[in-house]
Amino acid sequence: MKKFLIICVVAASLLTGCYEGENNKEYSTLLADEDGRYGLYIVTEDEEDAFTTESLLEHGIRPPIIEKTLIQPPEDPKLEVDEYPTYMVFDTENKIFETTSKEEVIDFILEKQEE
Repeated sequence: MKKFLIICVVAASLLTGCYEGENNKEYSTLLADEDGRYGLYIVTEDEEDAFTTESLLEHGIRPPIIEKTLIQPPEDPKLEVDEYPTYMVFDTENKIFETTSKEEVIDFILEKQEE
């Protein structure tokens, strides 16, 4: 009986250690791989709301601060949003910023770039 109890405790510990929180699970592919870099997720109906490498450079945002960019149409968003466009910025662990304003996301990224 003791062996069974020990095995159950060890198994529960291992499973708990491998559990990825629900919040991170839904956007884990959007997280940046390194500190000081960010993932950008955009849900939009209009391609004009998206960013290209050139448009980021035009705004003074230097690579590689934006490590990943995912642009999706509202029909199949990875994360639920209420308005379009929606811009979300992720660090290595969490969503750290969300807005519907292209100017606000640019300002936020520029602030992070200066840190």
